[in-house]
Amino acid sequence: MQQKLAEAEEYQEVNLEEEEEKAIPSGLIGRNPALLTTILRGAATKPNKACIKANFDQTGTKFLDAEFPASAKSLAEDWSTLDPMKQFEWKKYIWKDIDEIYPDHPIKVFSDISPNDIHQGGLGDCYFLSTLSAMAEHPKRIERLFETSEYEPSGCYKVKIMDMGVWKDYVVDDYFPCKPDGTIAFSGPKQEKGTTELWVILLEKAWAKRFGCYADIEAGFTTECLTDLTGAPCELLTNDQPDLWDKIFRANQLDYIITASSGGSEEGQDLVNSLGLVGLHAYAVIDAQTVETASGPANLLMIRNPWGEDAEGTGEPSSEWQGDWSDHSSKWTPAIQEQLKWQPKDDGTFWMCVEDFRTYFTEVTICMVHDNFDQTAIQVNQAPGKFTVSQLSIRKPGKVYAIICQPDTRIFDDDPDYAYSPVRLILAKLNPDHSLTLIAGEAEANQRDMWDEYDLEAGEYLLYTEVTWDGSFTTLHGVSIYAHHKLGLRNVTGSNQDFLSRVYNKELARSLGVSPRVLAPGVNYYTCDRHGLFEGKFLEGLIFDVIDNTSEAEVNVTVIHKVFQNLQLCEPFSGDLISASVPAGHAVTIVKKLVDLDARVGHSIVPQLKRTR
Repeated sequence: MQQKLAEAEEYQEVNLEEEEEKAIPSGLIGRNPALLTTILRGAATKPNKACIKANFDQTGTKFLDAEFPASAKSLAEDWSTLDPMKQFEWKKYIWKDIDEIYPDHPIKVFSDISPNDIHQGGLGDCYFLSTLSAMAEHPKRIERLFETSEYEPSGCYKVKIMDMGVWKDYVVDDYFPCKPDGTIAFSGPKQEKGTTELWVILLEKAWAKRFGCYADIEAGFTTECLTDLTGAPCELLTNDQPDLWDKIFRANQLDYIITASSGGSEEGQDLVNSLGLVGLHAYAVIDAQTVETASGPANLLMIRNPWGEDAEGTGEPSSEWQGDWSDHSSKWTPAIQEQLKWQPKDDGTFWMCVEDFRTYFTEVTICMVHDNFDQTAIQVNQAPGKFTVSQLSIRKPGKVYAIICQPDTRIFDDDPDYAYSPVRLILAKLNPDHSLTLIAGEAEANQRDMWDEYDLEAGEYLLYTEVTWDGSFTTLHGVSIYAHHKLGLRNVTGSNQDFLSRVYNKELARSLGVSPRVLAPGVNYYTCDRHGLFEGKFLEGLIFDVIDNTSEAEVNVTVIHKVFQNLQLCEPFSGDLISASVPAGHAVTIVKKLVDLDARVGHSIVPQLKRTR
């Protein structure tokens, strides 16, 4: 009983519906307990919308969010981290509710969502706004993040954002930072036909609340934003990849979301700016087409600057590409213009050929969002040196993504001592006789969200996840499944402590085509390497040996490791000397995991056999 209780505590799933008064999960350690409670226990949902509305109906008092107050604290928790100019400007900001800011316009959350709704202000969150710009190409991807499209007289709005695989509701009020002249300081809402739309500024405020303040959401990567706003995994490409165009073109056909990061070192900034681009800036890629020109086919990309038609709300024209295929380029012909339905406008959107794109952009993010997919997740505390096994129940064949999500660096105030830990991810088919067949294995380091993609038949599967924690900040992570239908997901770690030895067996060793050492007639010793790069992915980061005894007598095998560098034996073995008894007709598996996925492996063995009667 004590052992079962220990296992239940060790692999405890996080119950997201517990009362807010309960403590922070034991799996998270940090310097800001109040903020961590808000982020990881869903305290952002603490305000009850029904009570807030009832209070407003009775008293006319609008909602004021005490968790994210209209004060300097919500602008920056540590003002000393801001540069002097920003401190000077931000200290002049005043907070106003949306009715004060736009007293003469009807207000809605959204009515006609468009990428052109986005106008960046004085906050350096272009990565976030670029994400919204790309998502807004398909408005329903934005709409599903809101509870209502209508104006809330009580000033209380609910926004959905994913945190470590789990969707959470972030409740925000409608007070926003404004400049001394009363205009919005950060991203501004769209006003069209007399209607003010709030979806952009509400999402920006909820994103800031998630991480504690507006200052803490400056600078970032679209990769994390896209996963947290869609639930889908993201692939990061560098612009020197030979298949870059093929991947972008296919992603565009599948209606995936695509963003890109512009280059520009300090020395090359003048050149980048002179061509109409903004260095170290996030853009949305919204189309990819091949056109026929007099000199042959040209691969073109349609790109949008999230600053839109009003760069940073300054009233100045937008920043647009000025090279080949720009708005006023001589390369445009009436036929190509008609094919691409292109009209030159100063709206922050432009075309460029893929060759120039490779030159002036550095990275591309592809978010594999499927609008008909379902997402489910659990969050678990996994102690260092341990692992988690989850069972997936799949009712019909199709595509499945498994995503392992770690706490975002922003939660720890970008502490340089906190880094994303290496992750080992292994999927196996659970057969009717309870044996396991390896589907795929992978290990990665230095990513917040590590994922793998599978095409699976209906049936039961076990997913092994192991975060080899680097540091003592956290033991909490999410296991998220993004699939073509709603499937079952549950933690079954306690009953699958032998997962590795069941997966890495003699059948797998034989199927890999490894030649065994013959220790004696009927006694074979296999050594199989499962680490390093294979077909563009890193294998699961382990070595397994199998002693296969097909003879008629039991044997004792001693394994001496002459070289045992950057490896650790898995239970039931330990140390670097192995002694195993193998009955006749049986096999024994010895699994050795890489300690550091990035370090060199040293492995040399001497197996010795002794027969028994």
